[in-house]
Amino acid sequence: MRDVSHTVVQQVLVVHEQHPQPVGCDRRLLSLIGLLKTERRQVSLLYRKHVAEREQSPRTAELARLLGIVNFAPADLESSCLRAPPALYRFTGRMRQLARIAQTGWFDLVLIGVWFWNDPLPAFAELTLPLFRAHSPNHRQPYVALIVDDAHAERAERLARWESDPLVRRTYEQQAASLVPRLRLLYSLADAVLHVSAADQHLERSAFASLKHVRWLLMRTPLRQMRTGGGAADGGWGSLRTGGGAADGGLGSRYVGFLGNGQTATNHQGVQWFLIHCWPRLRALDPTLRLRLVGRSPGATVNGSGVFDCDRALARADGAPRCGWAWGTPYLGTEKKNGIDELGFLTSPQMIAELRIWRAMIAPIRATTGINTKLLVALELGVPLVLTRAAASPLGLDAPAEASTAAPAALLADEADEFNDAILRLSSGTPDAWAAASQAALATYARMERDDPAASDMAALLKASCSRSYYVPQHELSSQREVLRLGRLDECSILDVSAVCSGRT
Repeated sequence: MRDVSHTVVQQVLVVHEQHPQPVGCDRRLLSLIGLLKTERRQVSLLYRKHVAEREQSPRTAELARLLGIVNFAPADLESSCLRAPPALYRFTGRMRQLARIAQTGWFDLVLIGVWFWNDPLPAFAELTLPLFRAHSPNHRQPYVALIVDDAHAERAERLARWESDPLVRRTYEQQAASLVPRLRLLYSLADAVLHVSAADQHLERSAFASLKHVRWLLMRTPLRQMRTGGGAADGGWGSLRTGGGAADGGLGSRYVGFLGNGQTATNHQGVQWFLIHCWPRLRALDPTLRLRLVGRSPGATVNGSGVFDCDRALARADGAPRCGWAWGTPYLGTEKKNGIDELGFLTSPQMIAELRIWRAMIAPIRATTGINTKLLVALELGVPLVLTRAAASPLGLDAPAEASTAAPAALLADEADEFNDAILRLSSGTPDAWAAASQAALATYARMERDDPAASDMAALLKASCSRSYYVPQHELSSQREVLRLGRLDECSILDVSAVCSGRT
């Protein structure tokens, strides 16, 4: 029999809260899938929430192609049959489906994204992980690693400190308290926890120090994979300068901008702080300056029919619920008049064209953990950044070597005066000074891509998972050459399943 220590994981199941959409966390997930495939792993995807085709990125059929699924049909997602890997599974809402997937023993490595978007409802990770542990065959227990893109409890606590609405603040405080035991239970069932940043890993490793069995690993963003599109239907934000060149600062435009989903608390809190503490002074010093806000507006709703903005006529600057980017500021209802342009969600080509005319991208993020992938978009396009140290730290943009250059790619600012000085320096400075900052941004992105640590992070994970990789003799594979029907096994076609372990060292 082959030595287990020399086999490698072949079948990987990725578990996610939703069908991939054109948002940073989903593009990062797709880039991780791409990285796994470059390591010759077969990857399947199980997701919870389905979305309309116009919101998908990539579309379902393209996603199936990227996973290497042969003869995929959209009707497969509605079928009660479980297709053998590589496969695309849509959660039907039945726990029996999850138990059946686990019972097959098909997967050597299970990567589960941890998100609490539907809190207080259980996260998808809280549903899938216990069932996989309970129903996987004893001799085929998978190696389970949790993909944790935020230090969730700490993030909720920070959001509470910066939230202006008392009711919402109380919700964040309650969430912070509830997430600690929930995370402890999840982590206790996992083999490894993968953080996107060393800062998050340090926070959580200290908070959950009693979990001695857990491997604390990093899984940083694969820049090279994201640059090639990561499978997104619109090319992701990869190869941004193709056909258009780097940013030119609008040839003297008076635009600074923010890029982010306004339904994400870290984003709308940051913009609210900026509008209250920075914008009045900036407009007084330069009335031609305009703030461009790209991303869905706070308070917008999304359903199968589309995206609908909240009713601004019914909104109050200090009342709930939150409505619009200028909610909680003096500018609610008079945004345009005060130089605030809400552009909404833009496709990648539209977004790229917009960012190219900005003098700077701001990231006044206060209560953050994880990583802000939108900053990478600006750097690759050569748009200088003005950002808080909290936003800069996960990407190393607060390193002394970065900040000490004559024309740094990122100007650090935590106080209003620092933000104002940095923005005016970029918006009103000489063309040569701006060009130097833009070149610094391009050089910073090139260095980050060159030193991309994601491949080594993935290698560490795959090496760790080998301790739980089980060799299946060829004669035992016959039991896996089928598609399982939930409840009944008849009427299901027979599909081949490749060997679980390749034997490659």
